[in-house]
Amino acid sequence: MRFLVFTDLHQNRSALEWINAEIASSGAEFVICLGDVTDMGTGEEAADIISGIKSRVYCIPGNCDARDMPSKVSGVCVDMHGRAADIGGIRFAGLGGSNITIFNSPFELTEDELYNGLHDISAEGMVLMTHVPSYGILDQIPSGQSVGSPAVKRIVDEFHPILAMSGHIHEAIGVKEYGGTVFLNPGPAKDGYAAVVDIVDGKVSVRLIGPGRSRTGPSGHLYRDKQRVYVVRIRLTLIYGTIIRGMITMALWQGESNRKPTGGRLVSAQGKRKFEIGREKQFTRIGEQSLKQYRGRGGSVKVGMLSAEYANVVDKKTNTVKKVKILTVKTNPADPNYVQRNIMNKGATISTEIGDAIVTSRPGQDGAINAVLLE
Repeated sequence: MRFLVFTDLHQNRSALEWINAEIASSGAEFVICLGDVTDMGTGEEAADIISGIKSRVYCIPGNCDARDMPSKVSGVCVDMHGRAADIGGIRFAGLGGSNITIFNSPFELTEDELYNGLHDISAEGMVLMTHVPSYGILDQIPSGQSVGSPAVKRIVDEFHPILAMSGHIHEAIGVKEYGGTVFLNPGPAKDGYAAVVDIVDGKVSVRLIGPGRSRTGPSGHLYRDKQRVYVVRIRLTLIYGTIIRGMITMALWQGESNRKPTGGRLVSAQGKRKFEIGREKQFTRIGEQSLKQYRGRGGSVKVGMLSAEYANVVDKKTNTVKKVKILTVKTNPADPNYVQRNIMNKGATISTEIGDAIVTSRPGQDGAINAVLLE
């Protein structure tokens, strides 16, 4: 079985020419579209674009597509949103949209909606089609922050697909094998990226298509001039990211204000002292436990938690404490965006193996996740 995968076209109709050329040259039997066909466009516009692809297309919507896109495109392609299909003896399961973002895009779903929408259509050893990636795998934006979906990762852990395809994060192009699953982000088609996938006897192989790679030549062939441009572009992106982080990373001062309560200027008898320097916020995320020690004033040591996989949860009904696995962050009153980023701090509600619990410790200060089970 051979098929072409693309995502994040964002209404760039000119890309259809090379997509159709690649379909013909690669011998792809069908095409998988992983969403963001439009750029906040209508369902009708999405259908018109997909109709220009000269192959059978299996499609899901992205977060930038209209909510009615699945029904609008069903006449020109196979709608895979919330559906499963047998293709060549292999089960394909799809769900479009993304997790909640800061952009308030048209097609965003909660983690519960993503999990429930995929669970009933999933099967062991399937091929998974989602727009949003699994949390922690091919989901990092330039700052290094992971913005994937814990719900999709949970589905992967439960059903062990042979291939998990996603898009959404334009910078996270690549192929990665983890836990027996091949994860693929072909990159944004609007910029000339896609992938050709072969599945033979349950084995998956991927050829990425993009700047520096020939679209019509042999597999993996690189034109040297284009390759050089591609490498320079990546390096510039990394340098830019470092510069930005350098600009916004400044020392924090925790001394007294130089203003009186009345607003008048307060002249201090001494300047700033080293012990008044504060630290950046320590965000604790879900993952394999990682701790970091900080030296405090007088040589004291403070332990901050970078990531945690388990929480110490108190059950008030039985007056017992259990060490249980953390599944995801459900709510966080400190910042709604912390939910998407799976950041845990005091007051956050986490979902665990034995139910929802509220965090009572300060992970970045205490080096542990302590929580109380909610009734």
